[in-house]
This record gives sequence, structure tokens and C-alpha cells, in this order.
Amino acid sequence: MSQPQWRKNQIAVTVSGSFLAFGYTLVMPFLPMYVRQLGIESTGGIAFWSGIILGASPLIASLVGPLWGHVGDLKGMKLIATRATAANSVFWFLMGFSRNVWQLFLLRALLGLLGGFNNVAIAVITQGSPKEKVPSIIGTLQSTQILSAAIGPLLGGVLAASIGIRNTFLVTGLVNFGSFLSIVLLYTDQRESQPQDLSADEKASSPSTAPFWKRPEYFTTVLILFFVNMADRTFGPIIPLFLVFREGQRQGVQRMVVTHAMTAPVLMDIPQMQEATKLGAFIEFVGGSLTGADAASRIDGFAEAIRKVGPEFCILSSDLGQRGNALPPDGFGAFLLALRAKGFTQQEIDRMSKQNPARLLGLP
Repeated sequence: MSQPQWRKNQIAVTVSGSFLAFGYTLVMPFLPMYVRQLGIESTGGIAFWSGIILGASPLIASLVGPLWGHVGDLKGMKLIATRATAANSVFWFLMGFSRNVWQLFLLRALLGLLGGFNNVAIAVITQGSPKEKVPSIIGTLQSTQILSAAIGPLLGGVLAASIGIRNTFLVTGLVNFGSFLSIVLLYTDQRESQPQDLSADEKASSPSTAPFWKRPEYFTTVLILFFVNMADRTFGPIIPLFLVFREGQRQGVQRMVVTHAMTAPVLMDIPQMQEATKLGAFIEFVGGSLTGADAASRIDGFAEAIRKVGPEFCILSSDLGQRGNALPPDGFGAFLLALRAKGFTQQEIDRMSKQNPARLLGLP
């Protein structure tokens, strides 16, 4: 028995929405790890870039959503749904080829501009549907999207571990292509029946004819949706960073030290040192030769870094003793005196050279 067109439209949009929700959660929980692969090393930098990359698309989609809705009124909703699903397929696939965070950010911004599907999904799925069926149609769409979003991270974790996060973006693009096919093959525009003209008295007494922004429930609903979505999206970009740190502790990594932090090949800057201390690491400053041409500038750099990182997170040591260099006791003593000359107190010197190393080794 042939299905009525409104039922085919419901199936098309429900399948498309499910594919898109599944594809989104297939890879986005691992966005911070992908940002790290694209060259951002510090924890703060990863959280920052993950946040703006994640937020770029919905922000832009919310701004252009009314424009696309107006285009749908003029040209038909199938055009809008086809545009959105095609953009999702193409841009998610291209994200797998990103070489830096700027390229990923640009693709997410373009996705928001051209790929906003949820903005118009309700209008698309209810077009031409019997009014008594609208609540169940919307409920089925949202329930299916939630179920797909719940399954996505489970399979996404398996894919990320087996084929890598970059290739998981490619899989997401292919999954979203299914949403495009669903709209193209099943959906057909249906023109709404024109409402009968009402008299002036009927228009005045009818609440449905009032502008939507003047209805009291409008702003209440907007505020509820705003805060619910904000709370839901706030912690997503940083949860993987928290879990990685906790996993290191679970496996027995209780104390960490970054040695030779300001020399090759480590070459950390001060913000990176500060991020490392937030994860429980000590920063080790190793005194080398104090007679070279760069000795004074090296001590100045050490002193500045120690002050900004905090002596409570720093360790002083020496790797001298090689041929042509001072013996370790003499070289280390000269290193400590050089730091005293830069204004550090004896208490701070003792903390960095005695107490902090003992804490690192777990000694009383």
C-alpha cells in the first residue's frame, strides 16, 4: 500500500536527522584530541580552540537560520533540506584533510553558514502533515536523533582507536551523505493550504494572528532553550582533557617533571610551563656553564620563568661535571648564587633545590 507523501517526508527527514546526529557525535567528542594533532600543545590552547571551533557552526547557523527559512518559504523546503544535508556531507569529509586549526575553524564556520539542518528540520518535517499528527511526528524525530546521538560516541571511540580521528571525519562525511540521499529520494514539497480570510473582529480576538514575539510564552521558551543548550555544550570540549589526565593518574603517574624545559628539544614557553604545573608537573631548570657568552641571558630567562611559574613548582639542578666544565658541586653552587643575585631568597632557593625534589621523589 502506497504511503501518503507526508509520511514519506517524515521518514526522509527522520532518517536524515538521525544520520546527522549520529555523524556529529561520531567524531566531535574527540575534537580536543584532533586539535592537539593539528599542532596545539598546551591544555589551555586546546580547550580554547576546541571551544571556538565547536561554537562557530551553531553561532553562524543561528544567525542565518531565519534567512534560510525565508528562502524555503519562497523556493520550497526540499531545496533547503538538500542544501543543508549536502553541505554536512562535504564539509565533514573535508575536515579530515585539515592541516591546522584555522582550516578546521573555517570549515566549521562554512558548515554553520550552509549546513544548518536542525534550524529548519521541524518546518521541513511538518510541511503538509495532518495537524493531529504533528506532535507525534516531532516527537519521533527528536527521539530518533537522541538515540542516534547516544550510539555515535560508542562507535566513534572504536573508530578513533582503530583508524584514527582524522579518518573518522571521513567516515562522518560518508554517513552524512546518507542524509542527503534520504532527502533527494524520498522528500517532495507540499504546498500548505491557504488559510481562510478572517474578519477584523476575528483577527483581533485570535491569539494566533499576533506576532510571535509578542506572545508571552515565546521569550520564556527561548531562554529555556538557550540555557539548556549552553549547559549541555559547555563541558564537551574539556571532558577529554580531564579524562586523559585522570587516566595517567590511574595508571600510576602521580608525579611528573619536565626537565630542560627551556632548552632544545623541549623549548617550552612560560604559558606552557604554567599549563604543565596545573596538571601536577614540576619544571626543572638545569644550570649549565656560567662562563659562556649566553650565560647571563640564560640566567635572566630562568629567573623570569621561575617568577611567573612560581618557585613552588620549580626544581633546580645541574648536569655539569663533563670535561671542561666545573664539577657538579661547584657548578651547582655557582648556579644558586647567580639566582640569589637575581633576587630570590634563600628560602625560595632551598624550596627549589631541596624540598621540591624530595616531593617529586616521594621522600618525607
